[in-house]
Amino acid sequence: MTLEPFMKKALKICLSEGSSEVEVFGSRSRTLSLYIDDQKIKNIEEKMDQGIAVRVIKGKKVGQSSTTIASIRDAERCGQTACRLADASAPEPVMKNFTKGSRGAPVPNAYDKALASMTQEQLAQMAKELVSAASGPGEVKVPNGVIRVAVQQYMVLNTNGAETDQRSTLLYAHAGAMTLGDDPGEGNNFAFTPHLQFFDPTDFGQVLAKRAVAAQRAEHFHGKENLTVILPPHELAELIEGSAGYAMSAENVNRQRSPWAKKLGEKVASNKLTMIDDPTAEKGMSSCAYDDEGTPTKPRVLVDRGTLKGFMYDHYNAVLAGTSSTGNALRRSFNDAQNTYRDPLMISPINLVVEPGGKSLEDVVSGVDRGIMVDKLASAEANPVTGAFGLEVRSAYLIEKGEVKGTIDHALLAGNMFAALSQIREVANDSTTIRNCILPSVAFDGLELIGQ
Repeated sequence: MTLEPFMKKALKICLSEGSSEVEVFGSRSRTLSLYIDDQKIKNIEEKMDQGIAVRVIKGKKVGQSSTTIASIRDAERCGQTACRLADASAPEPVMKNFTKGSRGAPVPNAYDKALASMTQEQLAQMAKELVSAASGPGEVKVPNGVIRVAVQQYMVLNTNGAETDQRSTLLYAHAGAMTLGDDPGEGNNFAFTPHLQFFDPTDFGQVLAKRAVAAQRAEHFHGKENLTVILPPHELAELIEGSAGYAMSAENVNRQRSPWAKKLGEKVASNKLTMIDDPTAEKGMSSCAYDDEGTPTKPRVLVDRGTLKGFMYDHYNAVLAGTSSTGNALRRSFNDAQNTYRDPLMISPINLVVEPGGKSLEDVVSGVDRGIMVDKLASAEANPVTGAFGLEVRSAYLIEKGEVKGTIDHALLAGNMFAALSQIREVANDSTTIRNCILPSVAFDGLELIGQ
């Protein structure tokens, strides 16, 4: 049975219970997950999952519930529970209706038949190629890793005419590498893609080994200085989304906790920074015609050459601000398709794209007089309100006069992400998909590196 009968049954039950507005979100998925343990395939899991999340407006009150779906009775109970929770809730003065149904633009290439039909044997072969490439001549091993592929379906049905049905695929890989010997170096690598053609397990393994060897050869950094810092996509994505993404969320704007709340139309970053929310991106992990409330999506410029052009809205925060939703309400994850219906709605960019520059990463490095190119941070996090950060550098390449002179570790990278966005030296052209971001390496001036 498809999701639709369950969703229609839940909607019908909620109306019979006195709800004036009903929204039902449904998801189903098939996931293959392969786990690597000490160079070998530990196990491969195949999981099927389907469920719904129901929201109702009843007597100026809102209630919501979610459940795994195995029978029509499960859908009925979920709808009844949402209604009971609405009865027990305090009045909600803002939420008077759900999204009105309208047609969205078709999104190309969100679904890959090769990933959707992948077998356990094909996944195992992929893992073997990855481990073999990382191990190379025998100086590196892969102690742990995961490769996950999934095919997923998302549907939204509500009493205002919204009726969406979207299918997509994903491949997520993460592995760690370690050099052999008494003083091992560690490396990590990640891959996010909706298409099998964009994932090369041999290249992934070679990059993994390179990072482990670089970390093993690193020397402790001494002193304290301001310099140019190049952040690669795998470390920059979380910093960008955790600062700029946070600042552009309408929820944070409405609650006056966004540092950009009153800066619409003003300069918030360097002229070299342009950010677009692009739900049509071929390499995007969340490309979709509708968000998870059923609102149509479309490409939107958020920051244009440093000038703030817009915020991201879900339906609730759009009503609160007296505007329209921009289609940025999501439940989905970027590395797992399981239990999506249990996740809360959150304002999120669909695919946050940082426009690449015109120079290669090598050319960006050659233009740096004194700086570092980060390879691995302990945790790439900045304070979302103030932008301040102090990040442990586990491994980085030291740059002098445009040349890499070795690797360093045991250092603290300190600065402010909002200030750094105004101090961009160069944006490279090596764009990579990391979670729901598509971005290149970026060089920032004036960050502080503190060693032993």
